[in-house]
Amino acid sequence: VNAVLPVFLVMLLGYILRRREVLTQSFIDVAVTLVFYVSLPAKMFLDVAESDFFAILDGRYVLFLVCATAASFAAAWALGVALVRDKGKIGAFAHCAFRGNFVYIGLPLVQNLLQAEAVPSTVLVVTFVVPLYNVLSVLLLSWYDPSGTRPSPRALAWQVLKNPMILAVLAALAVVVVRAVRKKKPFGRLGKKKSKLPAGEEPKSEE
Repeated sequence: VNAVLPVFLVMLLGYILRRREVLTQSFIDVAVTLVFYVSLPAKMFLDVAESDFFAILDGRYVLFLVCATAASFAAAWALGVALVRDKGKIGAFAHCAFRGNFVYIGLPLVQNLLQAEAVPSTVLVVTFVVPLYNVLSVLLLSWYDPSGTRPSPRALAWQVLKNPMILAVLAALAVVVVRAVRKKKPFGRLGKKKSKLPAGEEPKSEE
C-alpha cells in the first residue's frame, strides 16, 4: 500500500485541483510539454546511461518483451477493425488498447515497490519497449490519418527519430557503448602503453 497508494493519490490530487480550477488549462499544457520533452526523457536517459547495461542485458527477456508488445499491437488493431464501425477511430482505439503507460505509472510503481532508483528489468523495458511503442504508434496513426494521405517512409522515419523519448534512449546507448569501449581500451591516452614500473623507477635502455 505504501508503495502503490502515493502514485494514485498524486493522480487524485491533480484531478481535484483541476476540478476546482486551481490548475488552469494553460498550466496543464505547459506541464505536459515539460514532462514529455524534458523530464521523462531525462529520466530515461539517466536510467539507461547509469546502468551496467551489458551486464543486465538478457536476450530472452528482450525477445519476450518485443514479441509480447508486437502481439498486443496486432491484437488491438484486429479488434479495432472488427469492433469499431467508424474507420477514422480505429487508429485511436488500437493505440489506446495496446500502448501501456509504463513510463508514467509502471516505472514509479516498480521503483516504489522495490525501493530502488533503477531496476534492471525496467531499464530493458525503457530501452526496447518504450521506443517500440512510439514506432508502432506512429505507423498506426499515420495509417489512419484523417486527411487520407499516408506519409512516405522517410517522413515516418523522421517522426520516429524526433521523438524525445527515442532520442533519450539512443543518446543513453551511445554513452553506454563509449563507456564500454573506454574500459576495454588497452592503451592509455595518446596511444602510449601504460608503464607497469614502480613509481620513480626509470626503464632501462637497451644497448
